[in-house]
Amino acid sequence: EKVDYGTRADFDTESPLRLLVDGIHEEVIVLRHSTLPHGPTGVQVDFVLLSHSMFEARTKESIYPNPMSRRSVLRFFSLWNQAVGALLARYRPAIFHCPDFHTAVAPWYAYPLHPS
Repeated sequence: EKVDYGTRADFDTESPLRLLVDGIHEEVIVLRHSTLPHGPTGVQVDFVLLSHSMFEARTKESIYPNPMSRRSVLRFFSLWNQAVGALLARYRPAIFHCPDFHTAVAPWYAYPLHPS
């Protein structure tokens, strides 16, 4: 069963990311939703979703591609980390929370675009 994140109407579409994975140019759609959960004087929280066929093939049972020994898995993680790195460079957040190993090298992709 696929994960349901709502409809695209719930998000603003931003400039896509154009990335290179294994010699192939890929385009990742960026969807963003901003909210002020504690009212107008509170902290703004931004939710960013990335849309690409590799990402949308995930299911509730298997959020990572399997088996982990396939070249397609390397493409998936390359695209994911490049996309997150590009978002780090684009938004320059004060805090970046990396909840799992799959985003561990994203800052390396951000560094050439945003070394500070």
